[in-house]
Amino acid sequence: ESAPYVLKNLGYSTHAVHNNEANFYGRRSIFPNLGFDTFTSEEYMARENEKNPNGWVKDEVLTDEILKCLDSTEGPDYVYTISVQGHGDYPSEPVLENPEITVSGAPTDELNNKWEYYVNQIHEMDDFVKELTDKLADYPEDVVLVMYGDHLPTFSFTNDTMKNADIYQTEYFIWSNFDMEKIDMNLQAYQLSAAVFERLRISQGY
Repeated sequence: ESAPYVLKNLGYSTHAVHNNEANFYGRRSIFPNLGFDTFTSEEYMARENEKNPNGWVKDEVLTDEILKCLDSTEGPDYVYTISVQGHGDYPSEPVLENPEITVSGAPTDELNNKWEYYVNQIHEMDDFVKELTDKLADYPEDVVLVMYGDHLPTFSFTNDTMKNADIYQTEYFIWSNFDMEKIDMNLQAYQLSAAVFERLRISQGY
């Protein structure tokens, strides 16, 4: 059982989107088995994909691909998207020309360079989130957007360096283009889809 199969039984079309190669982690085989009707990988994205210095496709390409999935059917859609722009390993040498954000104060120049690269990538990812929510705010169907990180960035974090004292905890948020009550809670990753389904009064599945 999976979220796509549960929603397919309720009339949803299910789509996976990933701005990386289809073979990465075997996703071209795995996504159909999880219940996805379509899978759009980097190879099938229409426009020229700009890459960052680490070679990852920038997340800005995802906005149009998500909207294409939503526009592809008249009924409801479930779109699961995996982004890659912020992935490491982060370069220890300066690689950005005229970065919007500069970093200083780390113990070494190498670490300053790593942080500077990272924060500029997530700054551009923030721009992608803003563009996406602006487009979805005016979308003619009700939309719920859930975003989460599956791990912290690849720095040498320990529990002692984290404000929440847990290197296995990441942030998530739930956004919608209609009124939903704001609820703050900590969740295990496996609880997230069930928590969203409950908010939407979807009771099928485990």
